[in-house]
Amino acid sequence: MKEFSKALGDNPQVILARRRIVDVVEELRDFGLEVDVHDPWVKPSEAKREYGIDLVEAPQTGAYAGIILAVAHDTFRDTGSAQIRSLGADKHLFFDLKNVFDASESDP
Repeated sequence: MKEFSKALGDNPQVILARRRIVDVVEELRDFGLEVDVHDPWVKPSEAKREYGIDLVEAPQTGAYAGIILAVAHDTFRDTGSAQIRSLGADKHLFFDLKNVFDASESDP
């Protein structure tokens, strides 16, 4: 089962935040987890060049044991927590690190 992170952000002022996200991805991979990263605001070539991360263009529905929402893009807010949760397997965890949604819509 894969972990999934909506992550990198595209604002040059968030370099430190990006680095923290990359650190989380690397830590999860160090634990032997397969991690997909998706961010519609980041150019795949930039993510690969700057961070060594291959972005997924379209996350797989029902494929993830864990979903980490790590940026507060309006795109994700507009998508809604139910649609984001649909990316998870039957049993999955959803962490909204930026409080995009009400606390009741993510896991503690």
